[in-house]
Amino acid sequence: MSKCYLCDHFKVKATFTIHTDRCRVECPSCGEYTISESVRSAIANRPGWGEQKLLLAKAARRNFDANTVLELNTEDDWLEALRAEAAKSQG
Repeated sequence: MSKCYLCDHFKVKATFTIHTDRCRVECPSCGEYTISESVRSAIANRPGWGEQKLLLAKAARRNFDANTVLELNTEDDWLEALRAEAAKSQG
């Protein structure tokens, strides 16, 4: 059992892909998303991560509820997800 990278929920299923650095996460709060090792490392050391983490958790849930999987496999992926969720949250 692993901890969710976005909401810190402890009851998640994390499945790592052998040939890539990607991890598929199934979280009761966030839903399902994928995240790469490079993104996990980059966001863990990013200033202001707490607020951004909340936005990404919301984005993951919104995607899951729409029957899509949030892909956080490159820096562009998570920056775009942050921008989109921040815009939705503001109105």
